[in-house]
Amino acid sequence: MKIGIIGAGDVGGTLGKSWRQRKHEVMFGVRNLQSQNVQRLAKMDKSLRFGDINEAPTNPLTPDLKQLALEDTSVAERIAELAKGAKVVKAFNTIGAKTLNNLTFGSDRADLFICGDDTPSKRVVGELATDIGFDVVDVGSLANARMLENLALLWIELALRQQLGPNIAFKLLRRKADF
Repeated sequence: MKIGIIGAGDVGGTLGKSWRQRKHEVMFGVRNLQSQNVQRLAKMDKSLRFGDINEAPTNPLTPDLKQLALEDTSVAERIAELAKGAKVVKAFNTIGAKTLNNLTFGSDRADLFICGDDTPSKRVVGELATDIGFDVVDVGSLANARMLENLALLWIELALRQQLGPNIAFKLLRRKADF
């Protein structure tokens, strides 16, 4: 499968390497083709490709990482508006890069929350997530990306400010109904 990743930082780079190891074709869209992240990834795997983008953030965080920079929409919705006809799925934004190499916590696997307006596209993203070890939770339409961006803020709060560290993940627990 051909996969495009916005950014070549820790999370994007780790995802790209994981999918490349599973024989997917991976291309990174980056702001600076000469960045240290790009150079490091290119040295690790010559089959990775890189291209230029102007700006496409995945979480609208303020520089202090304490709040969202957008109030009335999500970055995912903005991307969908700008890329008319594109099938946008919000995913992979509520976990740190260090956890991506081992998504198992005891007998549980980390959950990946996804949302989007195109069911077949969400299915593909879900398969890619399952392929690297996630349990997938579909949280509905792309409008729910706002909630996932806030969940990313919670992850940052717990990992950094509450000093739980980067080896944490979210899990939705379900109990069978008593009816």
